[in-house]
Amino acid sequence: MSIETPKVSILVPIYNVEKYLERCAIGLFEQTYENIEYVFVNDCTPDGSIQVLEQVMKRYPLREKSTRIINHTVNRGLAAARNTAVQNCSGEFIIHVDSDDYVELNMVETLVNQQLRSKADIVTGVSVMYMVNGHTLLPNPHYNSKEEFVTDMMQETINHSIWKRLIRRSLYVDYEVEAKEGVNYGEDCWVMTQLAYYASSFSFVDEIVYHYDCTRKYSYTANKKGVVNKKKLKDDIATALLIVDFFRDKEQVYFDEANRVAVKSVEVALEQAASAGEHDFFNEMCVKLVASDEKYWDAIGWDNGFKRFVAQHYHSCRTSLFLSKVYNKILSYKYK
Repeated sequence: MSIETPKVSILVPIYNVEKYLERCAIGLFEQTYENIEYVFVNDCTPDGSIQVLEQVMKRYPLREKSTRIINHTVNRGLAAARNTAVQNCSGEFIIHVDSDDYVELNMVETLVNQQLRSKADIVTGVSVMYMVNGHTLLPNPHYNSKEEFVTDMMQETINHSIWKRLIRRSLYVDYEVEAKEGVNYGEDCWVMTQLAYYASSFSFVDEIVYHYDCTRKYSYTANKKGVVNKKKLKDDIATALLIVDFFRDKEQVYFDEANRVAVKSVEVALEQAASAGEHDFFNEMCVKLVASDEKYWDAIGWDNGFKRFVAQHYHSCRTSLFLSKVYNKILSYKYK
């Protein structure tokens, strides 16, 4: 194998994507780059996704030889499917693709060429996000330092997405990086934070390589307006706490930022729960707040604003007697 054409593993989780998988698979099999292996993970999809994939594979016999379909025996979720794919690939580099998205036909070639020029461990391209009311180019920040890269990956924003990137597989293997099984919303925030921390170098290319489709009704990111997505909020907090623990024995600048992100995640959950009158969930989030480190509260303006925040939403939840008790408990904890 030529050093100028490193093997790239494209990893694709499959669950309930029958309507989208043909589009995704065609874009992958028609890549202009040759040295690719494909690893699809069937997470016990209940529809005809696998049949669709097998039909598409038959149209590309040369690609079919380098394609594997791995079947989970039970549904384990997106994080577990990503882990299974990483554990069963052999490329020098990895690209993650979600099966309801699609890619540019020169995606791999574009990212590999940039890697060959820069020798970077992680190469990131431009992505387009599609919503029901239109589409937009997503940010593609060019970080000036490792600190900027790492701290941005731990934020709860679209910037931390694991797709649209070429990633050196040895980062996963050497540092035992994996997604947290069961944490399926924003699972890539946890993974990308670790990968960014361990990467020796990173690079960016200002070309569109990835198309992120958010129009799918049952995708992880889709959510009904006005409905509190408790699972997502809990996963965001779980991810933030994983990152806090990861940086506990590392540089203080990362540990401080991780704590601020964790407290911010609880704040977002509190605000959404209170606004929707979700009393039990509000109480649950209050308990998490009390358990957090008070010294980071002022980083998000709670030193003066938290009391006003709770008071503002108190009347919307006043039918719950316990809320006043929780409210007083937080205040006594904060101002004791």
